[in-house]
Amino acid sequence: MNPRANNLNGRWVVVHVSSFFEELIDLEKKGLENVRERIFISDRCHVVLDLHARVDGLEEQELKGNSIGTTKRGIGPCYSTKAARSGIRVGDVFSKELFNRKVRELARGYKLRFGSLLDEYDVEAEISKFDDGYDGLLRSAAC
Repeated sequence: MNPRANNLNGRWVVVHVSSFFEELIDLEKKGLENVRERIFISDRCHVVLDLHARVDGLEEQELKGNSIGTTKRGIGPCYSTKAARSGIRVGDVFSKELFNRKVRELARGYKLRFGSLLDEYDVEAEISKFDDGYDGLLRSAAC
């Protein structure tokens, strides 16, 4: 919040893009000055997809009575794909072909694991969210 501080989300951070921009807009509405000029996101941060959030909920269901009580926002599954080196980085968003391939591969793997429980998930709808402006939003945030 210090107006003289720059903020860096480094490679160890995962980011849900739409939530990030909602928070950024909220800070601007609260009167925080030069927010977009003072916050930086490493291209090595991993992107939390809606797919991760769905998987988070399914993994909690698998645990039944031994639930760990996650927020079901997909943070754990995103870190899992980061560790497994199958995740999507912010830098991948800027290469449409690479991004699309990686999201489809990730979805395919999760669908093999969870089968029909992921029938409601639409990989093409997720990809289109990024086609329709997330990448432009990322660029405008001085990524």
